[in-house]
Amino acid sequence: MKAMDDKISYTVLINESSGTVLREGQTHIEDVIRGEGGSCIKDVHFLPMKILLEEARQLISKKEEILIGGGDGTLKAAAENLEGAFGILPMGTMNLLAVDLGIPCDIKEAVQAYVGKPYKIIEIDTAYVNGEAFYCSAAIGLIPRSAVYREKHRHDPIFLLIPQLGLSILDHMDVQKYGQNFTVKMDMARKHKRLHTSNLIITNNEYEYVNGGQPIHFKRHSLQNNKLGIYTTRPRTLWDKLRVLAHFKFGDWTKDPAIKSWICEKLRVNCNEQKLTISLDGENIEVETPLEFHIDPQSRPLLVPGLDEQEEAA
Repeated sequence: MKAMDDKISYTVLINESSGTVLREGQTHIEDVIRGEGGSCIKDVHFLPMKILLEEARQLISKKEEILIGGGDGTLKAAAENLEGAFGILPMGTMNLLAVDLGIPCDIKEAVQAYVGKPYKIIEIDTAYVNGEAFYCSAAIGLIPRSAVYREKHRHDPIFLLIPQLGLSILDHMDVQKYGQNFTVKMDMARKHKRLHTSNLIITNNEYEYVNGGQPIHFKRHSLQNNKLGIYTTRPRTLWDKLRVLAHFKFGDWTKDPAIKSWICEKLRVNCNEQKLTISLDGENIEVETPLEFHIDPQSRPLLVPGLDEQEEAA
């Protein structure tokens, strides 16, 4: 843990295309960061992703502390391309990695969590599918289709986007319309499990239900368990679809009969298609089948807010 006697200062590198930047504007975000960070903030840069990574490499090579602002896709790219540790300012749609690390999703609160306190470095698991890294989830079916729709309508007014996206999700949950047949082999099991679903999600460590979690009711309590979580949804009726969505938003989704889950360390997924579009931490890519999943334990260092002396004493 960085000692309190040391002067902690950060350079903030922000993906200029992140959702929060597009919504709130660079000027407002920089004012918030500098206002909360004070002398602990060296500089703030809004950059295209390629230049952001180049700048981050130079700063890390000089042993300087950096905070990277963006969503889960931005953080995935940074984690894949940078060797040293960096901190996180959540500026995406879901911010799943930040939530699981206990970093506030509000920019003001996230900056407050880092400045004026010691930070600590933790090493989280890296999951892979056919050599492609991910730190939250790999999804097939519903989520990549919804991501395409969301990106297409990204600049629509929010009062139009939310109901339209909701209707699109309900449509893409339809198993008869969009269902695919998968054969799944977990660990060293001799038998394959056969699944027919419109939504298959493999996660880097397993998610659990969180009572009162905001804005979502699921969270990974450990990012260091060396486990893959497997989740499918198979709603049969409109009521099933509405109930599943309601459970994800408001209730205990683990008890919904249309949701099934398993845990393993290695996984092979096959289907009749030679290539699949999958969403890795919110970014769609095309991957050849079969899909081979595994985890590299505690291989990605990250800077996370530590505790000050009063909090440690408590």
